[in-house]
Amino acid sequence: MRKKNIFGFSLVEVVISMSILAMLSLGIIGMFQFALRVLALSKGRNSAIALANEKIEIIRNLSYEEVGTNGGVPPGPIEQNENLVLNGITFAVNTQVIYIDDTYDDVTPADTAPNDYKQAKISVTWNTPLGPQTIYSVTNIAPRGLETCEGGGALRIIVFDANGLPVEGATVHVVNNSTNPTIDTTRTSSPTGVVLLACTPESQDSYEITVTKDGYSSDYTCAINSSGSDCVLGNPVPTNPHASVVLASLTEVSFGIDLLATLDISTISQVVPTEWIVNSVGLDDQLHGSMAVCFGSNEIVFAWQDFLTGQGKIHGQKYDVATQSHQWGDPNDIDISTASNSDYVDIAADSSCNSYYAWSDNRNGNLDVHMEKYDTNGNELLGGNNKLETDASNADQTQPRIVANATGDALFITWEDDRDSLSDIYLQKLNNDTTQVWVPEVKVNTNSGSGSGTGLQELPDLTINADDNLFIVWQDDRNGDFDIYSQRVNSDGDLLWSPDIKLNSENSSFGQINPRIAMSRTSNLYFYVTWQDGRSGNDDIYLQKFDDSGAKIWANDVLVNSNTDASPQERPVIAIDSNEQIYVVWQDLRNGNYDIYGQMIDSAGNKLLPFDFPVVVSGGGQRRPDAATTANDLLAVTWEDDSGGDWDIKAVIVNGDPSSIVPVANVPLRIHTTKQIGNNPVIYKYDQNVSTDGSGSLILNDMEWDPYFIEVQPGFGFNLISSDPVSPVSLNPNSTLKVYLNVES
Repeated sequence: MRKKNIFGFSLVEVVISMSILAMLSLGIIGMFQFALRVLALSKGRNSAIALANEKIEIIRNLSYEEVGTNGGVPPGPIEQNENLVLNGITFAVNTQVIYIDDTYDDVTPADTAPNDYKQAKISVTWNTPLGPQTIYSVTNIAPRGLETCEGGGALRIIVFDANGLPVEGATVHVVNNSTNPTIDTTRTSSPTGVVLLACTPESQDSYEITVTKDGYSSDYTCAINSSGSDCVLGNPVPTNPHASVVLASLTEVSFGIDLLATLDISTISQVVPTEWIVNSVGLDDQLHGSMAVCFGSNEIVFAWQDFLTGQGKIHGQKYDVATQSHQWGDPNDIDISTASNSDYVDIAADSSCNSYYAWSDNRNGNLDVHMEKYDTNGNELLGGNNKLETDASNADQTQPRIVANATGDALFITWEDDRDSLSDIYLQKLNNDTTQVWVPEVKVNTNSGSGSGTGLQELPDLTINADDNLFIVWQDDRNGDFDIYSQRVNSDGDLLWSPDIKLNSENSSFGQINPRIAMSRTSNLYFYVTWQDGRSGNDDIYLQKFDDSGAKIWANDVLVNSNTDASPQERPVIAIDSNEQIYVVWQDLRNGNYDIYGQMIDSAGNKLLPFDFPVVVSGGGQRRPDAATTANDLLAVTWEDDSGGDWDIKAVIVNGDPSSIVPVANVPLRIHTTKQIGNNPVIYKYDQNVSTDGSGSLILNDMEWDPYFIEVQPGFGFNLISSDPVSPVSLNPNSTLKVYLNVES
């Protein structure tokens, strides 16, 4: 029997040994390759340094007057850009010679000779396995005596951004083919955004300047050309013509560039309600309209101040929503008040469509609150003068607001009262025949001081819950500027909060005014308040939700309007449908005259529209809206309108969901900036005919910051109804602006 050989290697041992050797070999090979790359980099760097030193030596052997570049300022025999081969490596060599304005003897423009000495900068670039590499070499060359500048002047180029701040690192390309030698030089703006070309040859309207920077817009000069129509060939009157250099003078030219932006445009079709005139048509003014929807129905009662007889009286009318036809006093409206100077009317309606009116007039010498009641057929039920009696008959009571409870057996009126010199808020309960319940009336605000208050309490509004608890809001300047305050009062007239609760969270000196309030439609525990707010420096519309203790539900007040430019949004009103969708409607000056806009918000404080929907946008002025929702959850809005030449009361029913947006495909548009490159004729810097795609979308990237006019091209069957934001739209640097165009075909 043969013995086994115990001195050999097994197959497994051989494989493991070979693997270890392979790994060690790979490491050694990697180190060898890295060493080769380092050697190549060192070889390239040494060669680049040699080329740079050679250039420096050439420059040092030139006279001061000769030191310059071919096509540069100052001019000279040195090439600005060369490709040279040394030791088998190709190098890109750039030479730049500039004048230096030494701070020792002041700087331009105070220094009228900004050419104290020359500076030569050599850059040498080559490619390596580790990527492009560059070395720099700089030398200064001083004149033998004082600086001189024969036959030229200075050109100072200033580069700034949209905020007027200097732009560092901008590429400034200057070309002049009319000088001898010609000039074709590129410089980089300093930290102060300046490129200074001293001792530049004298030349008239011939320095072509282009300013660029990666990721930025560009700016440039244009040639004067009587037959041109752009900035390639030039135009008759360019806004920024090619620069001139005058002998022994400093010429300054400025250029604005900034980060590029994106314009995102959608063409859509949205609900556009049809308006109608509420009052009987005449040449007199009808103002300060108010409305109420009869409980559980689609009938609406209106009231307004009417100057049919030349004196402001209260007129009224009832409309059926389905037919938009008036129901009373055919062909005329009915007279609610026959007293002159009647104003600030408000309406409440009950489930039987009895309507209750409260207004102020001065028939007794001072302003008092008066009331009337009409049945569903327009018959007056109270028989004449129904003055709200108070403990201060000689004081002014004005700005009344009225609400009816759910059962229709009680009314509540709040008003502004100056019995103690400064205005306060008061409240009264009435039976449905308008007999007064509380004696005396209840003062709502609790602050006290000089007179009855430390400031003004004005413009109250109120709402009521199912337990006949009243929630009253008003504007209040007890803190030195106007805020929104609130109080809760039960059906016996007891104040339930002590002290009054400030509702707005903003504490700046900008005012919060014109509050309106509405009760939740799905809960007895919540109410909503909207108001006009100046916290951003211009007036916007805000909204907040509160529980029945006055505590905020939403973490932050909700900015309602989407338009955030300097135009004011004012006098908001609020209406809520049975699904707890909140409609806020206001008067808006974004188009240059007042229009009526709206927004939808859900019960969690989320805006349901990416833009504000136009309730009415037309010529003239539309202002002082009021709003309500009908039994089938349609939004009804009324306002005063002078588009017909005199003021009328108009209304709309928004038949459809304003948040329903349908894309409109292939809409041809013309888009142009406000910036011009030419005058007489006007030539815009950007002026393009474009079109949205099959989904109604158009995205324009790499756009310059500027206001842009967006127009629907005529002749293609489309009409522009509204734009959000309003054209011209302001595109800011490094931003994306979403624009919605509501069009019809």
